[in-house]
Amino acid sequence: MGQPLIIGDALRKAGFNVQMKTMDWQSVVIQQGNQKPPGEGGWNLFATYSILATSGDPFGNTTLSAAGRKSWAGWPDVPEIEKLRLDFAAATMPEAQKTIAVKIQKLAIDEGVVGPLGQFRIPSAYSAKLSDVLESPVTVFWNLGKAGE
Repeated sequence: MGQPLIIGDALRKAGFNVQMKTMDWQSVVIQQGNQKPPGEGGWNLFATYSILATSGDPFGNTTLSAAGRKSWAGWPDVPEIEKLRLDFAAATMPEAQKTIAVKIQKLAIDEGVVGPLGQFRIPSAYSAKLSDVLESPVTVFWNLGKAGE
């Protein structure tokens, strides 16, 4: 994935001191829980992605959590976002949810809670020997059959 390299290059050009680390996901999860300064093993930023199925609404999207030390990576503390997330969950009309989601999105960007970098699609191919392949936002291996059986 080229995202971290591009981000690192842009940060260097902006004058930041960047130290890149290549890690598997388990190491990232352990590292991102470290709330110490980088000089003491902590961190400032990492790049990742999520699928629409897990980030499609502001209440269920963990990257939008802004409850300080209780939040996901970065521990943003923006009480207004947390209030709006609860308002979104309680809203029953799509128009109200959309209005709230727009406010959350603006606050999340303005406050640096998350920095969406765009969308991408990973093409996939399956053997003609498989049947009943389910379309899904993630790879699933159930329901598969062999063609002709």
